[in-house]
Amino acid sequence: MTEDNKQAFVDDLKSAINGLDNNDLDSFKGTFNDPESTDKLVKVGKIEDGSHYGRMTCVLNRTSRYNGKDYYGVFVHVGFISPAKDDAKYDLNGSFNLNGVDYNMYGYKKTGESASGQYEFVSLQFHKKEEKQEEQTNENDDGIPF
Repeated sequence: MTEDNKQAFVDDLKSAINGLDNNDLDSFKGTFNDPESTDKLVKVGKIEDGSHYGRMTCVLNRTSRYNGKDYYGVFVHVGFISPAKDDAKYDLNGSFNLNGVDYNMYGYKKTGESASGQYEFVSLQFHKKEEKQEEQTNENDDGIPF
């Protein structure tokens, strides 16, 4: 990996981290698109983070459309998505964790159009999971706060 590639990788990683550094999002949107023709899955593995299974990771090699240079992105597993039930309003659903906050993820299959023709993509919506609040009961609750 050349020094330019290393710097491009570091810059992309910093940008991604800074862009996802907001924990007070109730909802946000995104997309899944087809991979670039130059995308290559290089390695997969896991990070021993103290959890039972560790965190799945992968390394993706991509050639930049802008400068033609290769760079390697490191990705960490943050969720899952699967086909929705037949009667659902969405096509896919799953779970997503961003900076320790859990979100429900919903995917809608769509078709777009570009100069090179039609393409398919998945439009994503993320909504913060509601915390289940346990009802507090007090057998001696007589309405007096002490």
